[in-house]
Amino acid sequence: MKTSLPNTYFEDIPIEYKEINPSDFNKYYSVDEKIIIEPNEEGFISDVLQPIFDEGFDTQNTVVINAGVGQGKSHSVINMLAKYANSDDYLVIVAVPYNNLINQYVKDISQLISPSRIFNFLNIQDVYFGEKSKEENFFLIEDSDLINEFKVTNYDVHVLTINALLGNPGDTKLFQAMKKTRYFNKLRGYCEKANKKLVLILDEVHDSIHNFREEYLYKLWNYQDLVHKIFIVSATFNEASKEVIKYLSEFTNRKIQIIEAKRIRILEKQSRLHINFFSGYTVDQDAELIKLTEKLIKNKKPFDMMVYSKSLTTKFLAKPLSGKYKTISMLLHPLKDQINKCYSDPFDPKANQKYNSSKINIGTNFSTGISIKKENHNYIIIFPKDISIEYFNNKGVFTSGVNAVIQSLARQRKKGDIYIFLPRPLDISKNSLPYDEFHNDVIYDVFQECKSFTSNPDTISYTNINNQYKELHEVYEKLYNRSSLARRKINETNRTGMNRLLYPPKEIFIMEKGEKFLSGTFFGGDLSAYILWASICNQFLNCRLESIQLLDKIYLSSGDFEDTVDKIYHTELNTYILPFKWRGNLVELSHPYRDYEVYSFFEKYFFDEHITLMDNKRLNSSQVNKIKRRILELILGNGMLTKQEAYYKYLKSCIYFSSILNINELEKGFVSFQEIEIINLFKDWYPFVELLEQHKEITKKYQRLPTKVLPEFETLFYKLNMKDKIEQLRIKELFLSTDIFQFNDTFKRYKTNPHYLNGFYVLLIKVLYNGNLKQSTKDKISVSYYNLEDIEFENSNLKNLLYKPIPEYIL
Repeated sequence: MKTSLPNTYFEDIPIEYKEINPSDFNKYYSVDEKIIIEPNEEGFISDVLQPIFDEGFDTQNTVVINAGVGQGKSHSVINMLAKYANSDDYLVIVAVPYNNLINQYVKDISQLISPSRIFNFLNIQDVYFGEKSKEENFFLIEDSDLINEFKVTNYDVHVLTINALLGNPGDTKLFQAMKKTRYFNKLRGYCEKANKKLVLILDEVHDSIHNFREEYLYKLWNYQDLVHKIFIVSATFNEASKEVIKYLSEFTNRKIQIIEAKRIRILEKQSRLHINFFSGYTVDQDAELIKLTEKLIKNKKPFDMMVYSKSLTTKFLAKPLSGKYKTISMLLHPLKDQINKCYSDPFDPKANQKYNSSKINIGTNFSTGISIKKENHNYIIIFPKDISIEYFNNKGVFTSGVNAVIQSLARQRKKGDIYIFLPRPLDISKNSLPYDEFHNDVIYDVFQECKSFTSNPDTISYTNINNQYKELHEVYEKLYNRSSLARRKINETNRTGMNRLLYPPKEIFIMEKGEKFLSGTFFGGDLSAYILWASICNQFLNCRLESIQLLDKIYLSSGDFEDTVDKIYHTELNTYILPFKWRGNLVELSHPYRDYEVYSFFEKYFFDEHITLMDNKRLNSSQVNKIKRRILELILGNGMLTKQEAYYKYLKSCIYFSSILNINELEKGFVSFQEIEIINLFKDWYPFVELLEQHKEITKKYQRLPTKVLPEFETLFYKLNMKDKIEQLRIKELFLSTDIFQFNDTFKRYKTNPHYLNGFYVLLIKVLYNGNLKQSTKDKISVSYYNLEDIEFENSNLKNLLYKPIPEYIL
């Protein structure tokens, strides 16, 4: 890379955003020339917007306000709203996508007009509408009903959801709730009788596109001839938003005014953005995420954690289980009383919480609609592990793509630190980049450092966000033309009296399917690629790239990789796992780490905390296993063992350490369910040890066992169902399920029970006694047998790689 902060080369590159232009509307719409405004020195647009609003106060039209996050567009609209509310001619409706925005708007509007004149739609269940249906037992009227009777004349402003305004009853019902129906009937009736004109304000309309279906737009025509003005407000418009603008403008005689604010960066207000690429296979064990969380907790720094999915959130907040690695849940669980669970779960009474500025908020439901206004705040955003997989809808709150990214980052309104964790991006095509050669080289060089090391050869291309209509038009035309034969046959057929059969028009295609399609093509559907490009090019209004956390690389050569692994092993052992003693050429560990933990340390070191390359390429599974085997050989015998010796010693240690562990005496959670399962599988090997010890032939010169399986061994083998247990080890055990050792490959070849029986018998003799096949003559007949060494479990320097050290109070 040319610099540790490549964005310094892009100070003058303008921020790209979805523009709304008069050319987006055909001749049937009356669209004024677009007004482009600039924010003041503090980044706000209120002073510029207000005169435009005042001038158009009496003009019936649809006003589109396209302004960046944090530029004060909502504040400007609320000031205008108050003027309409204070006029006898108007009634104001504010419609927003989410319930939390309702309370925010009510709070903000209350600064300008009396709260008693504002109806909060969230309180609709607490009011009485003067009549009850038979189903509601109309003869039972409570005193509270009379006290809380809804009087529409009391309210000049109504704050509700876009969902409710459109009459959407929800996915499981056909009719809107009776109270809501009566509410809207009274509202509409009051406007008609009192000659009130409606002023509609729709905020963050991009998040409600799914509600603007034909059947609900149809219902909205109940308000035709009652609407004076519509304000449509967003920082992140999309192509579907343009179709919504067209539909809504019909209530104002198709007159449209577009006001667009330039996105100007105010450096003093921008948070510091830190990009972290996932370093491990599981997010809850990510080394950098754990390091950051641990540091924030230790230093008592305020932080929130926005997580892409409910399932990962619950994993973070679950009671931690004991395991090899430190997890996020281990860090967060002690803070459970300080944590606000911001995700939906009807079965968890402590969940379903709204953002609370006095707590640590962790969850999914504050990616939009809230403002984090704490000074020097730390805001962590966790993206999905694999966000470029087309066939698996795993993006959670980021399903809508780039707009969700922008909105999530924008929650932090005061200068602080934003840490994002995401997978590495795909490579980018340099030829697709729109800048000059120098700037294109800067971007390309950063991508070469940061790109994924998978074998995926795909590259993504830069995408111009303002060329997306053309893309949708071409896709629609392609789909439409493919139906030409069916369309011709339908048109040639007399279908009088038949069900409606029409191909969806382009606007419906765009609203229902367009954004989903575009999220898969925008920067190749790879959110990591978009975020990295946007960070380099200073595309975020409220934050600025401060750091990219790149893992150090370990370079190995296939010819002598063992030497390099050995050097790293001894260096790290000396540096991080002290104290220890040398005894001859062997390391005698005398530190808190034991064999199990030493292996875990080095596995994480090579595969999570560093990018390990072999011959300058990312490791394949075979190379990973070779490195793991070398780590085992170093632990088991300081690297002096052959592959087979390490294999036998590992199995011998598992047999021994499983046999001396009483699982029932362990605290719940000390070992995981998976670890218990493996320990129990090895425990079933020990009865065979006792059996062989009982039946071995011992003389002054030798110890031996027959080559033919002992009848008692065979009986025990079938009694304990050892074939199935060997298969479970072959599938589930950390090392035996791979080609690190020959266990998997050996038993995979066996097809019959006798093969399994004989293979297990021979393996145990080799593992326990280092048995060597010998032949002798008895009564002139050649006899084969295994010559045995002593078992010496306790004195054979075995290493426990099966479970972590047991606390002394248990021993």
